[in-house]
Amino acid sequence: MGVMVRDQIQSSDHAIAPLRGRTVVVKYGGDAMEQAHLEEGFSRDIAALRLAGVNPVVVHGGGLRIGRLMEAAGRITRFCGDTRVTDDETMGLVERALAMTTDEIARLIDRHGVEAVGSGA
Repeated sequence: MGVMVRDQIQSSDHAIAPLRGRTVVVKYGGDAMEQAHLEEGFSRDIAALRLAGVNPVVVHGGGLRIGRLMEAAGRITRFCGDTRVTDDETMGLVERALAMTTDEIARLIDRHGVEAVGSGA
């Protein structure tokens, strides 16, 4: 466990104590997924929660990565209101983008001494 993670657990013990032994869902997306300093803080926080006895479950977005893969493949992203419309051909790109994101998140958390396991729906 890194010194920063250990110190973070100790300094926030009063806030974390009610969550020990519980599962918490954390949504990770937007700017936090695109800026290195936010990625680092997020992964450190998730590791700190786990090491403090909390079971964090991370759910993530992937819209920006999906958009980049679609563009690279020459595909046009279609929306109906705020909802992305995904045909069968595009679904493979979406699944690939989300799997890449899941793997990346697990690697970020692993760096802090906590084994993270990704799962797709």
